[in-house]
Amino acid sequence: MLRTVQGRLFAGTGAVVLGFALLSFASIELMMRRHTDAAMLRELDAARLASGRVLALRREVLQGGARALAQTPYLKATYTIDELDAATAFATAVQLKDVSETPLLLLLDAQGLLLADAADPKAPRADLSAQTFVQQTLDRGEGQALWFYRGRSYLASACAVTVGDGVVGVVVIGIAADDAFAAEIRQITGADVLFVRGGRLIGQARSAAADASERSGTALAAALESARAGHGSRDVFLLSSSAEERAAAVDLEDGVTLVLVRTLTDMLRLQEEQKRGLLLVSLICALLAIAASRMMAARLCRPIVALTRASEMFGHGDLTVSVPEGGGDELGALSAGFNRMTGRIARLVAEVRSHADVLEAQQRQLQQAHSAAESANRAKSAFLANMSHELRTPLTAIIGYSEMLIEEAEEREELADAADLEKIVTSARHLLSLVNDVLDISKVEAGKVSLEVEPFNLDALLSETIGLVQPLAAKNRNRLLLVQDKAVGTIVGDSQKVRQVINNLLSNACKFTRDGDVTLRARRQVVDGWECMAISVSDTGIGIADDGIDGIFEPFSQADNSTARRYGGTGLGLAISRSYCELMGGTITVTSVVGRGSTFTATVRADLRPASALAAASAA
Repeated sequence: MLRTVQGRLFAGTGAVVLGFALLSFASIELMMRRHTDAAMLRELDAARLASGRVLALRREVLQGGARALAQTPYLKATYTIDELDAATAFATAVQLKDVSETPLLLLLDAQGLLLADAADPKAPRADLSAQTFVQQTLDRGEGQALWFYRGRSYLASACAVTVGDGVVGVVVIGIAADDAFAAEIRQITGADVLFVRGGRLIGQARSAAADASERSGTALAAALESARAGHGSRDVFLLSSSAEERAAAVDLEDGVTLVLVRTLTDMLRLQEEQKRGLLLVSLICALLAIAASRMMAARLCRPIVALTRASEMFGHGDLTVSVPEGGGDELGALSAGFNRMTGRIARLVAEVRSHADVLEAQQRQLQQAHSAAESANRAKSAFLANMSHELRTPLTAIIGYSEMLIEEAEEREELADAADLEKIVTSARHLLSLVNDVLDISKVEAGKVSLEVEPFNLDALLSETIGLVQPLAAKNRNRLLLVQDKAVGTIVGDSQKVRQVINNLLSNACKFTRDGDVTLRARRQVVDGWECMAISVSDTGIGIADDGIDGIFEPFSQADNSTARRYGGTGLGLAISRSYCELMGGTITVTSVVGRGSTFTATVRADLRPASALAAASAA
């Protein structure tokens, strides 16, 4: 009895599904035959909207390209040439055309005169300022138009080239309204595309059937103009008296019309393709429905219940659960697969637990190694901090004896020997500076830096430091400036460490700046309720990239490897300076623009005396 019911259910379900599929297919066939003309109109309307989006996207892309070209340093450098000749302008235009990959690229001057046409090195110096979009670009910075230029219509975008606050020229790029652009629109809209200007066809993209027809593109353009003039609608109109062709027109600028054409043959072919696809989908759906009904009717629920219970037990953590595999049907295979899966998962869990134990042991070893490395680093820092006298004394002796030998050589007029001894002194002082930096950073890391707090005149210290750094500034032909609106007066702190911080910042600025300005400023300000001194050093040097700023305050680090190779240095000055500023209740911040320079601002507390001493001083 069960098998008979299953057979009837299977046969009934299959008949219903096939009948529904055939009825749906017949209904859709009837609707397609009745509404072919309406479908043509809908297709044309959709094609017109799609073509508008294509044009808008093209304009946006072109405008973005013109904007990007106008910002290129190479183009701006060309416009800043005092006497820009035609050859240089043409070479620049050709290079920019290769970058933009557009058929039209023009360079104009600030009055709208043509400087160069990338497609013609002998293009006449025409006055294009009368063009509306050129004048709009000169006035507002950007402009767009469908522009007729030298016998072709271009979808053009322009952008003003500015240097400083002034407009020095205009760059124009564009694509032609030709067969290639028409083919791009046709690929998206699916309709035949024509560009018509003044009754003349300037670009087209048509289907293979249309290309094989007897009517040429020029004759079709004339028929379009005649049909549109005699039709009541300016948007959609009949193209032939037999109503087998309909066209939609989109009026563009400069007398150009975009015409989209749909033929009855295309619509019927499209409908046939849709019908075949619909028939295939209907058959697939019918087969799937029949197969599903067969599977549901053929299977008993007992193996499924067993699998459900086993899954629940497995989900609660019983990794040893299994189900009877039964016969060799699909449910038997599913049961066997379930058993294999649970066995494999159980093995994987055991392996994961084993790996977890290994990783835990490795983690303990890593922690021990890390602790040992930290201890070794602290021991190194303590050793270097304690060895300051032993490291500095020999270098000081070398410098002292070398200076005495220089004086004796100069008295004996042995200038060659004096020059060699001067090199020894210079190298020894450089080595002493490196040793001092290493010892200072080691003291900072070892926590052995102390402050000598006393009152001192910051204005005098700034002037003295400027004088010390002046030779380094002169080496790179820099101007060293001290700019203060008013005197900052006396502060209470460690004058030597403040001097070292200022000297490090000024030395770096002079080293990374050539033929520029290095400016030192100081002012009082309140930070978090404390009166502080803000000492800033600004330069017009090479600047620092955003991704290099975070690492410059780390010991032995610079902005990048090329900087270290070109300018030298140990990368310790800024790390030491920031540590000193933090020790004196402040910090160091930096702002920088690549190619324009940097500004480092060091802040320190204006009075480093303890709170009790400050209270006593206020009471007095």
